[in-house]
Amino acid sequence: NTEMINWYFPRLLKSYEDEKIYFDKLGYNFNNKESNEEIMKNQPKDVIEEKLNNELKLRFRMMQTILKSEVNVSPFIDQQRLNTLNPPENLRIAIEKFGWKKKTITA
Repeated sequence: NTEMINWYFPRLLKSYEDEKIYFDKLGYNFNNKESNEEIMKNQPKDVIEEKLNNELKLRFRMMQTILKSEVNVSPFIDQQRLNTLNPPENLRIAIEKFGWKKKTITA
C-alpha cells in the first residue's frame, strides 16, 4: 500500500537518523567493527547493546520496506541526505539501487 509506505518510511528514516546520530557522536563506524573496540569499552554495555539492537532493527526495516515495496524513496532521502546519514554499506546499496529506481505505484 503506497499510502502506508509514504506515511511509514519517513518515520522509519527519522528514527534511524536519531539512532545513527548517537553512534556518529561516539565515532562508531558500522563498516569497520575493529575500530570500535575502544569506543565499546568506554560505554555502558547495556546501553550500547540496546542502541546497536535498535539501529539494526531500524536498518533491517528500512531495507525490507525498500526491497519489498514499489515506492520511490527519493522524495524522503536524496543524495545529500544519504551522504549526511552515511549508513552502513548494505543500507546505502538498498537505497541507491532499489529505493531510487523504483517506479511509484499509481492507482
